[in-house]
Amino acid sequence: MSKRIIIAFSVLLSLVICIGCRTYHSPMAYSHFETRAVSEAGGTDYVIRVEGRGTTKAMAIKNAEINAVRDVIFKDIHTTFGNHRPLMALINDPSVEIKESSFFEPFFASNGKYSEFLATTKSSAELYTNDKEITVIMSIIVKRGYLKHYLEENHLIK
Repeated sequence: MSKRIIIAFSVLLSLVICIGCRTYHSPMAYSHFETRAVSEAGGTDYVIRVEGRGTTKAMAIKNAEINAVRDVIFKDIHTTFGNHRPLMALINDPSVEIKESSFFEPFFASNGKYSEFLATTKSSAELYTNDKEITVIMSIIVKRGYLKHYLEENHLIK
């Protein structure tokens, strides 16, 4: 009887050790990055910390730029400066992007107008890679006031 207990305990201990020795994956593979405003860049411009993904570094950076502008338009963004009040979305209804696709598709296209509302920062980008894609986390200045004015002129904000 005691042999069976020792064998059962040995098997259980072996399983615990095997589970502990499995392959470790980068935390980026499972993380969810949330865009946040990290500082004001003068007036109504904000430094936005954002993520982009792509098959190349250039594509990941381009997607990060698009995500920064898209998030300023459609998401309330958590701030890490001042009184920590969220940076409110310029358009509260995300379905507007679909309803007004004739405006937003060319706006967010490869050489679209979205880039007019960006400025570069001197901070470096964090790069993460896996077998399928490159992820970049970087800071981008979004000219929120200018963007808001442009959306008002195009009757997307009343």
